[in-house]
Order: sequence, then C-alpha cells, then structure tokens
Amino acid sequence: MYKIVADRGGPISQNALAYRWAEQNKNLEEAERLIKLVLKNNHQHLYDSNYMDTYGFVLYKQGKYEEAIKQFEKAMGISPDNATIHNHLGDCYVKINKTDKAKEQYLKALELKPMTPDDKLNDQIRAKLDALEQAPADPLN
Repeated sequence: MYKIVADRGGPISQNALAYRWAEQNKNLEEAERLIKLVLKNNHQHLYDSNYMDTYGFVLYKQGKYEEAIKQFEKAMGISPDNATIHNHLGDCYVKINKTDKAKEQYLKALELKPMTPDDKLNDQIRAKLDALEQAPADPLN
C-alpha cells in the first residue's frame, strides 16, 4: 500500500507518508525523495509551510541539521505562528549545541499554544525545556 501512495498518491498523502516515515525513523531516503518530489511537481506547495516542515523533519531525522534549519526557517517565514515548526527548529538547535536558540524556539512554541486536542505537544516541549535547564551550561553557547 505504501508503494501505491508513494508512486501515485497526491501531494497530501505523499507528504503524510513522508512525515510518518520520518516519525518512525524508517525509509528516510525514500521519505526525502517523496517530499522533494511533492515540492518539485506542485509549485504551489513551495509556499506551504507544512510541506517545508516535513522536508525539514526528514532532514533532521537524517542528521542533516543545518539543512533542516534552513527548511524550518523558510517554513516559519510563511507560518510564523506554527508551534510545530518552532518545536522542530528547537530540536535542531539542540543537536548542534545552540541551547539558547533551542530554548527560544521552544518558548515561542509554547506561547503559540499548539492546536493539539490533548496538549501532548505542550507536554513534550516543557519536558525538553526542563532537560535543557538541568543540563550543564555550555560556555561556548
């Protein structure tokens, strides 16, 4: 079934599949190919922050943090009030040891009150902030 969606699905289902694979940390090369295809073949989606977020998330999962940051920043340029994008950007900053910037993004995400029915994202962000507060300070950060 995944092969059918990947090959013949529309951009919404292809984006969803790429994101799902990234969440599961599997088929990351295929997920990257798929989301790049969505962005290439559907020029209107070049300006859709959700697709850019997916691309950034896939890059993040592949360990391509600097590239992911660029995608998240583009996505934020379109949707500055999207808490998920700020959360993902914060995750990238943590990976490259820019904890002050990570905290800034996490706090912004909380301020935006993510639209989740159970506040699960808020809880996750608060846990990340707590972990950063308990980590030893990095004098180079």
